[in-house]
Amino acid sequence: MPELLKCRRCRWIGSQAELRSVPDPKKTYLSHNVCPRCGCKSFSDAKEQKNG
Repeated sequence: MPELLKCRRCRWIGSQAELRSVPDPKKTYLSHNVCPRCGCKSFSDAKEQKNG
């Protein structure tokens, strides 16, 4: 079962395979996996639950 990720900006939930690859504008040899909905680069584990 693939690990589910949750976007920290728009709360999109999906797998690593669903992320979009976007080239880095400054370093042409790099690319970033970003959220397909909003383009954010920050994700957290979707199964992680905070107790508080």
